[in-house]
Amino acid sequence: MKQKVLDYIKENDLIQPGDKIVVGLSGGPDSVCLLHILYSLKEELNITIYSAHINHMIRGEEALRDEEYSRMLSKGLI
Repeated sequence: MKQKVLDYIKENDLIQPGDKIVVGLSGGPDSVCLLHILYSLKEELNITIYSAHINHMIRGEEALRDEEYSRMLSKGLI
């Protein structure tokens, strides 16, 4: 998967060395996967990665759990 993402980035000229990338992190599998893959490529691509999570406060406890998970994941990686 990592190689597929890297190939796609390069083929489509999506990221330049020195870019700062913000990953919108919902806490779901898609955004978590994207964050992990970009984190694993950060040295190779010479990028800085940031994550952003917005809790709209409309899903109660579930939203709070997503927020905390996103916070802990980001703290551990970035």
